[in-house]
Amino acid sequence: MREGIAVSTLPERVRERRPLVHAITNCVTMEWVARGLLAAGARPVMARDAAEAPLVAAAADALVLNLGTWSPGLQQAMLEAGQVAARRGIPVVLDPVGAGGTETRTRAALELLERVRVTAVRGNAGEILALAGRDGLVRGVDGPDGRPGPQTERAARAVARRFGCLVAVTGATDLVTDGRRTLAVRAGHPLMSQVPGTGCLATALVAAALAAGTGAGPAGRDRPMEDVDVVAEALLWAGWAGEQAASAASGPGTFAAAFLDRLALRGPLPPGRIAPPLSERLSLYVLVSGATPPDVLEAVCRRAAA
Repeated sequence: MREGIAVSTLPERVRERRPLVHAITNCVTMEWVARGLLAAGARPVMARDAAEAPLVAAAADALVLNLGTWSPGLQQAMLEAGQVAARRGIPVVLDPVGAGGTETRTRAALELLERVRVTAVRGNAGEILALAGRDGLVRGVDGPDGRPGPQTERAARAVARRFGCLVAVTGATDLVTDGRRTLAVRAGHPLMSQVPGTGCLATALVAAALAAGTGAGPAGRDRPMEDVDVVAEALLWAGWAGEQAASAASGPGTFAAAFLDRLALRGPLPPGRIAPPLSERLSLYVLVSGATPPDVLEAVCRRAAA
């Protein structure tokens, strides 16, 4: 189990390959997502009509399905485009906006997962809990330090295993899992939650990253990466841009402009921000060392009882 992922060249690869990302996203954030993808070096297209969406998906390098402003017609467009994308083998990334908030949205997200070969799901803790069959509006699903709690981790792994996809849970600390390996990503800033569409844009960046395909391996060796690593690095990219933008912003308005500027900057992502989640590291410590200090034992017991 690796404790960290090497410095990433993922942003450079996205800029080199300029993937065409077909984002069937919501009306509220469509322009923001398009601008963010352009800043990151990808090429956005936003076809939403059921007659056109499959045709665009046939030419795209990745597909985003976002439930933000859901309608039955949009659901049909996403199903048809998703099936075309799956036949072509391009990444399909689902953003189950509002799952757990209404039964309609939860059913819509589950239908897409069941009928489309989804590569990755990106949502908040409540949405992922809803997809796992739990109450999407549960309070206290994150730990007291803002990290995903044991309940959220288990739900993410369950969704990943059930649907054979990657699952990313975003929050104060992000979590990415393929059902086997799980990584925590420590990046971001509170101002990101005050700009509508930062989550939608993170989903689109995940799609662009998966379309770009590879990154830098340990010690700088260039190698194909596992998709779980690629998704974690895409979230680090978004979070790091948010941190840098916050240092130059006086509020949400200036932050939004600075965020796009930071996405467009060249240079490596910071090292040491991606690692297995605390719960896995505690368990590994106990197994490897054979030691059970009281504080470690208490933490492991809390995890098991949650």
